Amino acid sequence: MTQQDPSDGIEHLFADTVRDTMGSAVYGDWRSIHNADAVPLAFGFPYPESFPNEELAAATDSLLSSEPERALQYGGGDHADGLRDLVVDRARDRGIDCAAETVHVTNGATRAIDTVCRTFLEPGDEVVVEAPTFMGALGIFRNHGAAVTGVTVDEEGLDVDALADDLASRARCGAAQPKLVYTIPDFQNPTGVTMATDRRERLLDLAERYDFVVLEDDP
Repeated sequence: MTQQDPSDGIEHLFADTVRDTMGSAVYGDWRSIHNADAVPLAFGFPYPESFPNEELAAATDSLLSSEPERALQYGGGDHADGLRDLVVDRARDRGIDCAAETVHVTNGATRAIDTVCRTFLEPGDEVVVEAPTFMGALGIFRNHGAAVTGVTVDEEGLDVDALADDLASRARCGAAQPKLVYTIPDFQNPTGVTMATDRRERLLDLAERYDFVVLEDDP
């Protein structure tokens, strides 16, 4: 049995995916930026004056009054169930046809991305991302042991032609295709560009032809 150096505590037990990221910038370093003129580009910040604080306080009070024994239980109560119906209605307004039983509510985009990874990825599976892309998503993919490949972004978003050429080349030589393609089509992080409609349609065609999942991040 190998004698461990007690000075490292339990770090020798860390998973390889954690060990590989130790010492790198962490999700949240923006909090240490104190220069008033600095504009951190790594994260998206909601406009503070857009927060509906009064409405949220009223909704919380109403919820705890109407479902005092269920509101904070695991799974919530009737209001929690109604949230899925609200998502379905809003999705329908955007031309997305879905049902409440297909909606999975999470506590943020990174949780949703992690859930998709748990569902589809095995260690070593490939994820194609926009280059550059959201740093938080890259960390999640690597935590799941995925191989990450970047495709360039121009003024109209993801270069779908370049992606199509790569996928066709893989098919010709019998190479494995990616399992996921991760895209931020609206106001892409960090470039701010929006993907053209014809590129979106072609990306869906490619997903059907080459059998991969499109993971859309739409904050």
